[in-house]
Amino acid sequence: MDVELEVTESAIDKIFSVIQSEDMIPEQTLFRLRVTGQNGTEFEYQMGLDEKKNEIEHRLDSFFDLEKFDM
Repeated sequence: MDVELEVTESAIDKIFSVIQSEDMIPEQTLFRLRVTGQNGTEFEYQMGLDEKKNEIEHRLDSFFDLEKFDM
């Protein structure tokens, strides 16, 4: 399945500042975007930060590389 995700520089900066303010380790932190449901023609979303876990726990996840987080 091909998925395209566009994240603005402003959003990346904000996410990164939250990671830093929460004393999280960027290399061990995931920005999680989840589609939680659909209400008519509108989708419902959740966003949050999560700690990377093992491969089995992430087997259903899709990953996108954002260069700014490769620090």
